[in-house]
Amino acid sequence: MIKSDMSNEKTNPNVLSNLSQVENKRIQKYQPKLEGYGGRQVVFSFPDHPNIVGKVEMKPLLQAVEVAVTGGDEAELRAQFESDKRDREQQLAVLQNYFGSEHVLKQTFSVIKIPVNADILASVQKIIGDGSERVSQLQSFEGEYVWSSISFQEKADVVHNPSKITLTAGLAELRPVVTPMYQSAYDRVTRASLYNLNEQGTVQVADLEKIHPFLSKLLESIKNDEELRTVVAEFVTRAIKYTNETGTIVDIIGQDNVVFFRDESNAWDYKLIDALYDQPISAVSNSITRIAEQEQVTLSLAEDASLRNTLNSIRVINALANILNISARITALPTALSTIEPATLMTAIITSAY
Repeated sequence: MIKSDMSNEKTNPNVLSNLSQVENKRIQKYQPKLEGYGGRQVVFSFPDHPNIVGKVEMKPLLQAVEVAVTGGDEAELRAQFESDKRDREQQLAVLQNYFGSEHVLKQTFSVIKIPVNADILASVQKIIGDGSERVSQLQSFEGEYVWSSISFQEKADVVHNPSKITLTAGLAELRPVVTPMYQSAYDRVTRASLYNLNEQGTVQVADLEKIHPFLSKLLESIKNDEELRTVVAEFVTRAIKYTNETGTIVDIIGQDNVVFFRDESNAWDYKLIDALYDQPISAVSNSITRIAEQEQVTLSLAEDASLRNTLNSIRVINALANILNISARITALPTALSTIEPATLMTAIITSAY
């Protein structure tokens, strides 16, 4: 359990009450400060509550603006957000059950009206592009309030721990130009981690580092640190069980979603900071079937993102299991995947993305 680098039950009993306090009052009262943004959310801090961050999800925010612009049913939208909130709360509880609540940041979810301010506008423009029609719609609502889904989370000060090692998969199909050497490494790791799941010792560390370079520090560290190797193996084993039994990946795509670090007793530990993923593996079945059956496939941006995130997360977890001599594998992918040549899979994903 983290003891020094961020709040927990023992060191700060007020975290949950602070989360509720922020949740139950108007967000603007706390003068939120923009901290950053990612592909799915904008992150804010609160000066009066330094141990808490707020995350505004992009998808519901844009839905709310569209409903406001078109004169849609605001009550129906709010009801949908409330249903999504209950789903997220249940998913978080399941994640805590599989990994232990001490390994998952405290978090609450809320549906409230938020101000469409300059920070929100700037972040949306950077995420979805200046020329988007939705950006223009959002700009017309500057200064107004719209319903949205917000999560309030314990601040992850552990990311500043000097011992931190992040488990970040990244996206192996990110580059529009692929060298023969890169393609060969991609083919070997994909076959070993997504197709031939019963073969041990078939993932080469050099190949994995080539297509998932963010793993380099972790892979280098576990070679010489048996304690860290054991802790990483525990996480990988739990991730495999979680995914196989829930049909949902652990989100290790983004930077610092999952981190390993030394606690105040100098023992290795890990924390899931932002590891919930909002789509089941079954959501990619149609995309995989189309790639398997058609010579040329163009996926929608949403289909492409879902497929890439799912495949990269599973590829990395299974590759680590291979390297760590863990016999279990994530086996929840559609069987049609094994009929697709890795090069064909990569081409379909990159073509759709670019």
